Amino acid sequence: MRIIEKTSTILKLQEENTLGKRFVMGGLGIGCLWVGIGVSFDASAISTLTCERIKQPQATCKLITSRLFTKSVKPLPSGHLQNAQMDTTRGEDGDEHQIILITNQDRIPFPGAHLSTYMQKRKTLNRINAFLQNPDQVSLKVQQDDRWFVISFGVSFTLFGSYFVYSFFAAKILNICVFDKHSGQLYLKKGNILNSEIIKYPLHEIIEATVSEEKSDGDVIYTTQLRFISDKPLPLEISGSRTKHYRIAQSINQFIKLGT
Repeated sequence: MRIIEKTSTILKLQEENTLGKRFVMGGLGIGCLWVGIGVSFDASAISTLTCERIKQPQATCKLITSRLFTKSVKPLPSGHLQNAQMDTTRGEDGDEHQIILITNQDRIPFPGAHLSTYMQKRKTLNRINAFLQNPDQVSLKVQQDDRWFVISFGVSFTLFGSYFVYSFFAAKILNICVFDKHSGQLYLKKGNILNSEIIKYPLHEIIEATVSEEKSDGDVIYTTQLRFISDKPLPLEISGSRTKHYRIAQSINQFIKLGT
């Protein structure tokens, strides 16, 4: 907020760029909804590798990847699948392991199992290689399923997006704050896209305006609020520097005859 009018009887503060803040909330909401729904519908998958030996030592395999509304089948003709290997990618949050199916032509990722441990993936890999090395084993079926992990991730984004979209339409932002000595009232105008309301407080109920400072991740967050005799503190939506917060608080205190 910023001071837009200051006389001996009126002190008026108005929110800065209210519409811009709403569009930021709306944009974040739509973005999160898009990511959440897209991930849930398209990225979650269960992958199944099936192999069979029918009257021959070499196996015929296929890799089936099933998503919520789609299904893909990659045939691996007889003798194409050579072995399975583990690929490891090192990152800041730890190592990522993925099973790779090695054919005589390319390397095919065996997707899924984001929540599986290294040992679980190693067990799956060993089952694949044991089958390929044992001509007496007739069939193989292994699965990796990451649907619950990805869907829970997508649902989280969808919930965040829904909250921001709801806030865009419904959250009431403090737009105008008027200290009026003629009426002896403090008027607060709060509104959203749909409607607005005016809340009144008696000026004599105001004790003072204070500024609090709180450190967060190396930064200092300033909060200016009004303290009342018989009501809980009321935060004013002020953005900006420390100087701006203290200047507005001082102006309020001087106006209600409590300044220094």
